[in-house]
Amino acid sequence: MKKLGFVLFIAISIALLVLCSYSCDGRYADYFERKIEDMGLINRSTPIKYVYSANPFYVHLKRHYCPRCNGVMKAKYNSTIVNSNSPEAEFYDFSLPDSRLIGDVEFRVGFFVCEDCDYEISFDEMKRLEADKQ
Repeated sequence: MKKLGFVLFIAISIALLVLCSYSCDGRYADYFERKIEDMGLINRSTPIKYVYSANPFYVHLKRHYCPRCNGVMKAKYNSTIVNSNSPEAEFYDFSLPDSRLIGDVEFRVGFFVCEDCDYEISFDEMKRLEADKQ
């Protein structure tokens, strides 16, 4: 019975990690990643901050179609690691709601890519295009 409880706890933790990693700024994802790392299941030494303003339901649950070929769009992320003490750090936001990230931070910027024609468009631009169609 203890083993089943532990497996259920791990499954729920991983599900929460996946769900929260889709949050707009990633602050909950970082919390759960740290918790799972403390349990020894993953080893992540670089914090992740997601940089986009779209709602996770909009990004992952709504179907999006390519403005060029009408193919299905899929969410992807570009990743950049920036040190808070480097000269390029002035172009990035290292703040969290109640603290500030220090050291190396992985910034992930979300965008959509068409599976058919490889057209790439930002979440915000796609929102604007879809709002103009309505």
